[in-house]
Amino acid sequence: MKISSKLIAAIIGGLVALSVVIGLAVYLLPIFRVTNVEITGNEHSTVEQIEEAAGVPDGANLLRVNAHDTALKVSDLPWVDKATVGRSLPNTLLVEVEERVVAAYVNADDGPHLIDTKGREFIIDQPPAEAVEITGEWDSETLSDPVEVLAAIPTELRTQIERLDVVEPYVMRVHMDDGRTITWGANEDNENKARALATVLQMEGDNWNISNPSLVSRP
Repeated sequence: MKISSKLIAAIIGGLVALSVVIGLAVYLLPIFRVTNVEITGNEHSTVEQIEEAAGVPDGANLLRVNAHDTALKVSDLPWVDKATVGRSLPNTLLVEVEERVVAAYVNADDGPHLIDTKGREFIIDQPPAEAVEITGEWDSETLSDPVEVLAAIPTELRTQIERLDVVEPYVMRVHMDDGRTITWGANEDNENKARALATVLQMEGDNWNISNPSLVSRP
């Protein structure tokens, strides 16, 4: 039996129309409603803060939530470096956050300003024990230099640093918690300077200059 092209076209048209109706029903009818928000990756940002920033009301249509815009709103929270928003049908909104890592802090009249590993001030709060204080001639645009220096220093040595002093744009000094001072110099050749730092800390002497790590000297 030969099926006419008109009948085939009618069948295809009917299937397309049915798909559109089903799609509209799913999109518009209260089938996939947000009844649960699952948040992961947060330590400093509370669930309440993230839910408020996301701004997705309970009962909203899960399929109509703009994931990109919602993620941007969550990323505006001070502790959040980036956020990803997704869906888990039928009723769960997924929010995954990646929080900033504190590298250092600077003291100001209004309290300690925390600095992340990208050299950005992001919140006034109590610094964690592993954060190093930055002092001296710095500004918000040049904080990446001392942060990069600190990142090059192994953790076991970094925890012994009392503060990192920015004497001038290309001269930084590391002040250890035992009173020793090491002139680091500029933000360059940091890997070799970190090795030099480890070496001089095993030697006698309260002051060292490792700005040229191949020619370590004592002032």
